[in-house]
Amino acid sequence: MKRNLNKKEICARALNVIKAHTERARSAYKLGVDLTGYDEALITRIEELVSETLTTGEDNCAIALDLAQWWLYESVEKKIRLDGGVVIDVEDVDDLLRFIVDLHKLGVGPE
Repeated sequence: MKRNLNKKEICARALNVIKAHTERARSAYKLGVDLTGYDEALITRIEELVSETLTTGEDNCAIALDLAQWWLYESVEKKIRLDGGVVIDVEDVDDLLRFIVDLHKLGVGPE
């Protein structure tokens, strides 16, 4: 029997699929196959749907989209530094999504 997935689980799967797809596209590029732009519109819409699903309000949605794209594409340490010296590790997709869901509680973005 299939279990019902909640919003965060669906979003986590979506981001993991995008991440795996991006890694395959980078590998193909190294072999001389340029897939840039091939499915960019679809990937962008999935990113937008993830941010829209997990947030309320346009401003938080925009912040969530920026965070998701940073997490997916930037080759940096996946840590978010908040005012006051608080550091949140978001290396794992579930930690990132938990942070996005809690944006308003953490004082990130608009009130």
